[in-house]
Amino acid sequence: MSFWSNFFQFQNFGSPFIDNLLESPNEQTLDKLLEDDDILQETKSQNEKLINFLSKPENLKKLVSYICEEAQFPSDQPPDLKRQFKYPFVASEILSIEVRSIYDNILEYADEANSNNNSILEAIFSYFAKEEPLNTTLSSYVSKLASQLLKYNPPKILGYMKEKKEIIGNILKHLGNANVMEFLVKIITISTDPNGNNGFGGGQFVIDESILKWLNDSEIIPTLISKYSPSNSITVHENVCQVLVDIIMVLNSATTTTVSPIIEKLESEPIMNQLFSYMFDNSGATTSSVIEFGLKVLIGLLERHILAAYDTDTTVENLPVFLKTLCGHLDILLNKLMEVKSPKKVLLSDPIGEISAVGSERLKIVEFFAVLSQSNYHSINSLLVSKGIFAACVKMFFDYPWNNFLHSTVEWLIQGILARDMENLKIHILKDCKLIDLIIEASRLSAEDYKKPKGAKRGYMGHVTSICIAILSNAGTSASIDTYLNEHKEWSTFVKETLQPTLEIEGRDFLGRNSTTEEQPVLELEGGSEYNENDELQNEEESQNTSIEEQFDQLEKELTSDMQGVTQENANSTSTEEKTPQAEPEPQPEAVSTPTENKTPEEGSNAPTQDAQ
Repeated sequence: MSFWSNFFQFQNFGSPFIDNLLESPNEQTLDKLLEDDDILQETKSQNEKLINFLSKPENLKKLVSYICEEAQFPSDQPPDLKRQFKYPFVASEILSIEVRSIYDNILEYADEANSNNNSILEAIFSYFAKEEPLNTTLSSYVSKLASQLLKYNPPKILGYMKEKKEIIGNILKHLGNANVMEFLVKIITISTDPNGNNGFGGGQFVIDESILKWLNDSEIIPTLISKYSPSNSITVHENVCQVLVDIIMVLNSATTTTVSPIIEKLESEPIMNQLFSYMFDNSGATTSSVIEFGLKVLIGLLERHILAAYDTDTTVENLPVFLKTLCGHLDILLNKLMEVKSPKKVLLSDPIGEISAVGSERLKIVEFFAVLSQSNYHSINSLLVSKGIFAACVKMFFDYPWNNFLHSTVEWLIQGILARDMENLKIHILKDCKLIDLIIEASRLSAEDYKKPKGAKRGYMGHVTSICIAILSNAGTSASIDTYLNEHKEWSTFVKETLQPTLEIEGRDFLGRNSTTEEQPVLELEGGSEYNENDELQNEEESQNTSIEEQFDQLEKELTSDMQGVTQENANSTSTEEKTPQAEPEPQPEAVSTPTENKTPEEGSNAPTQDAQ
């Protein structure tokens, strides 16, 4: 039957089996159609007889019932697997195919039946009124159909949802369900472009502000924030976070002349205070996830407030309400960052051994501080300085040698400060936070570790090298940095004896450029003398270049000698005397680190990926 079915489909004659069923339909016809392998292809091909049959009210209701109602069987009978699995799946696939006549009929019958609560939409959206937990499979089918209908005719579906005010509340009960969460995001981000095409956010789409106002009036933001309660599960916290982050991302990219009322509500002082109260409520067992996923939302909101130019005039009291509220909670965040309760130990492969974990919530706090420092408000950065936040982040960088997530974040913070025209803040990082001293000490300790048996350089050394390059780059344009570096007793020695050899291995100069193709910089060292890397390395480079052919000749001789040895060994293979195998070289330490950007070859191969958060 498969061959003839394919033949008839290719000839556009349709499926003979389906056509025969539709000649004399009865109560069993729909189920038999759902069992046929050609039903989906025939639906996509717009088989007229089939579409007309499926579009009848009684058949649409039955299809919807298969995806909304769990199969029930008597306890003394085996379950009907077709009813339990196949019928719901095929029904969902049919209803997800955007067949205009089927969708139009669903909406038309909904209008006719609204008065007696027998509408098909009623059956679909009443599914969300069920108690938790929802059936994962059926919830995915219902959410997908609801999303398709919403995209097909937003005014009709949104009008129905506005009339049935309990729908939004029912949906919000199931934020622990990822399928329902995705549908909620689509409701919030439904949009139309100037040509009247429907879609879900992004691109050139324009968000319907009336929808946002309706959702805002429905108290959707306070309800979402309330799900951050430590009494809820980690899954709920994560899903709520994802909903809010998606909302922020889509609304920020939407074409609009005003700030969304939902964003305004989310950034309001009462909502922010409520979120912080959940984040630092120690009564629940999931406080860590509240902090992590709460800060992720705050970081998403912070990115809306980054200025293009550095603001030196706005005081803390005159900051936007959202930023001012955040500044009022810096102390509690810093205390949490400095809090170390019996740090979790993680065992990494040799030669690293056991290390201390930072913790996901502390990593997120550092990221939050880094983004906040990039907001380009002098008053905020001054507050971070006075509270010792920069110093705490820099210290953590060196306290945890193997956490690359932490190192990347702190390096980004430092690079951001050095890249801006903030002289006092640059000196604060270098001098008050003791960055230069910590760099020199960390390099010394890393070198000592490397010299040990099976030793490895510390995981932060690649990031340290990148920071050093940024510092040297700033020294050429900043008189205050140049003066401080020249006055530092150990810096010039560190540059010549540690940094320079590292950059030579990488083939880079002191500005991070390829030293073989770009002009080398001339640096002024302590005492006013000038140092040109080319002058010192010229003879050595010429010697290396002229010896390349000799090295290849020597390698060829060694290979030839080895081959001769193998030949001789094969010739003597009949000897009864067993040869003593040569001692193998001691294996090098296993690479336990994912190389990160700007790492040296040695450093990238000896640092672990990260500790467990």
